[in-house]
Amino acid sequence: MIVVSTSEEAERTDSQVRRTATFAEMERTMRSESF
Repeated sequence: MIVVSTSEEAERTDSQVRRTATFAEMERTMRSESF
């Protein structure tokens, strides 16, 4: 777990985590649709 000192870094990390989660969900959806 990385502790960020500024709220700006925290926001950047949060948006990146959200982007990764969204990408994983999209990939999962595409995979389930192809079968």
